[in-house]
Amino acid sequence: MAVDKKVLKTCVVCKRKFLGWFSEKYCSDDCRIEGTRLKNRNRQRKGRKVLDLREGAISQQLGELGLGDTQYPMYNHELVTTMYANLSL
Repeated sequence: MAVDKKVLKTCVVCKRKFLGWFSEKYCSDDCRIEGTRLKNRNRQRKGRKVLDLREGAISQQLGELGLGDTQYPMYNHELVTTMYANLSL
């Protein structure tokens, strides 16, 4: 004998009341698709915000150290004497 254990739930997207199982969040497939889209958008937005904050903090720390506009040697393309370079050629 199967007993329906459905309970009165509220859809997290449209706030409508519906009878659903204990773990259901959405009243219809359309609301499920919209909920998934919103969840993905918020997750990507949060990831971008963390990345922007990280890049901002790094550039601020470099600026405080006086290294904000430093030219790095690997991009200077100047001749640098090393133990491997034979400049007499």
